[in-house]
Amino acid sequence: MGGAIVLWALLWPVPTEVVGMGVLIYPNNAGVLNARSGGQVKTVQVHTGDRVSQGQVLLKLYLPVLEKQLAQQRGNLAQLERHNQELNARDRLRLDSEKTALDTALAKLSDDARRYTNLQSTYAIKLRNLDWLAKKQVVAPLSASVVTAQQNLTSTSVSLDDTKTQEKNLLTNYQQVKLTIETQALQRRYQIDDLKRQIKVTEAQIAYDGNVTAERDGTVLDLQVIPGQTVGTGQRLGTIGRPTAPQQGDQPLKAVSY
Repeated sequence: MGGAIVLWALLWPVPTEVVGMGVLIYPNNAGVLNARSGGQVKTVQVHTGDRVSQGQVLLKLYLPVLEKQLAQQRGNLAQLERHNQELNARDRLRLDSEKTALDTALAKLSDDARRYTNLQSTYAIKLRNLDWLAKKQVVAPLSASVVTAQQNLTSTSVSLDDTKTQEKNLLTNYQQVKLTIETQALQRRYQIDDLKRQIKVTEAQIAYDGNVTAERDGTVLDLQVIPGQTVGTGQRLGTIGRPTAPQQGDQPLKAVSY
């Protein structure tokens, strides 16, 4: 007898009753409103039973994590732009100084080149005259005067080539400094532009996640939140039902508890 009672208790269905809250919806014809990001409900702009249109804003959320991120990004942007202005001013002064030094050095090299050119011409003329005298046997071909003139001509030619090399090096060095400054300025500009793009993305995310909209035309079946309430990511906020009355042949109602 005792075994029969135990077997009955295990196998015989026992009716139970559960008390709760929920809504009845038609399958595939109701949309659940979920929080895309965690935050706080700022405003609820509809009431249960209101007819709504697709895209209509139903609730507005304050998103502290994204708002803090946006504030940080804007602060970083202001700091980067301020720093960039300071460096641009410094670089302008540096480039002006480099240009002044370049112009001064080039002017000196130009004077030196002109002087060496004149000396070269003078020694060349003197060497031609000595060569003429040597042919007339007035001076020996390898006399001290001839050797000295040849050495001076060679020396001035070397000095003239050296001034041209120095001029080229000065221009190259200046261009390298200028290129370095411009490259650094472009890198700073890229950082600023990239941060601006990040700010736009964050602003767009706040606008999207912070505005809970109706994804279809319909009726507000229920709302699960009130202004000031904290919600988590994915939390159910409410339900939008079908905009038309049920038709013959529709699937049975489905209960959704909460």
